[in-house]
Amino acid sequence: MKRTDGALIAAIVLIAGCAAQRPVPPVVKAKAPSHGSSSYEAVEPQGMKHYQLALGQVASGAGPIAHESPAYPASELGACPESVDVPALLVVDEQGQVSEARIAADTHAPAFDDAVRAAVTGWRFEPLLITHMAADANDEAHVVDQKKQPFSLNYVFHFRCKAGQGAVVTDASQG
Repeated sequence: MKRTDGALIAAIVLIAGCAAQRPVPPVVKAKAPSHGSSSYEAVEPQGMKHYQLALGQVASGAGPIAHESPAYPASELGACPESVDVPALLVVDEQGQVSEARIAADTHAPAFDDAVRAAVTGWRFEPLLITHMAADANDEAHVVDQKKQPFSLNYVFHFRCKAGQGAVVTDASQG
């Protein structure tokens, strides 16, 4: 076999190989469905009133124990509003359970309001305990009595959906 015959055979094999390849169709990615997320923060409005403790009284507790963020409302995923904030006053009973969520009247976001109410019904707090202390004749402190009290806390719940992706924001100034 001559050298030109070998080159000719190699060229035929290469051409045949090219002819056998089929173009690869472009990969089309389906648009991901929109989803959102939520977060919350405790806030203290200006002028908020606090328990007035008497001399010898100490307050303790009132910290969160169980508190999951609200679920982003599925009914709002199609519209995917960029940002919805829901301010709420949570009223907590003597056992540390949220007994009421007072949503600000001007939110105009019923699905988000409902998501907040549904989430906070499962929240639990340490009960607020007011302890009255007194000193005895030896100037040693001892507990005179203790009483659990209801309390309330203000929260702002942040719901975010941007370009079909959720984002958690923990500070209203960032969103």
